[in-house]
Amino acid sequence: EGIKEGIKEGIKEGIKEGIKEGIKEGEIKKSQEDILRILKARFDHVDDEIVRKINSTVNLTKLESYIDLGATCQSLEDFTQKM
Repeated sequence: EGIKEGIKEGIKEGIKEGIKEGIKEGEIKKSQEDILRILKARFDHVDDEIVRKINSTVNLTKLESYIDLGATCQSLEDFTQKM
């Protein structure tokens, strides 16, 4: 009986962690997409290197700062220098 409870609790905890991780990954992906959308709207074309840098960034705080930077930078060069 104790083993069954332990297994149930472990499964429950695993599902909880999986959901949490999935939400975080979704927030990261959405932030990456938002940055690229802002840059494309402002500057038409975004170099592949910038796209790669943004898509390889998984720190949500950093991505959020990139959103602000993308909205306020003077040029793509300005954006990449301040990243």
